[in-house]
Amino acid sequence: MRSYPKLRKTIKWGGAAITLLLVVIWAASLRWQLGWASGGNPIVITGLLSVIFAYNRIDMPPEANLQIQPGWSFVRIAGPPQWRVEHERSPRLTSLSIVILLPAAFTFSASLIACRLDVIARRRAQPNLC
Repeated sequence: MRSYPKLRKTIKWGGAAITLLLVVIWAASLRWQLGWASGGNPIVITGLLSVIFAYNRIDMPPEANLQIQPGWSFVRIAGPPQWRVEHERSPRLTSLSIVILLPAAFTFSASLIACRLDVIARRRAQPNLC
């Protein structure tokens, strides 16, 4: 069986860095809302411990579409945290809300598995072969 040490290290340290970034975003999203909109589609907002992906409904006439200012927005928010995955479809907007800890758990798991495989590969390596 062939080992891939560079791939394992990339997954291990990249997953750890992404997990740390997601945890920081998760903690900051309890009090702050960071959003980006392109003026129509798509809209991405983090806030209240979740990330929301939203799209204006294209089948609506232009005057009925939700008007959102393009660019970045950063505001302080207050409200109860959202702990579940939600999908909402209205005549004006379709949105999907995901708790930020779900992708963080996935990247953390991948990082742990790569770390474990790296430890196993180091134990199998035979020293003093050169």
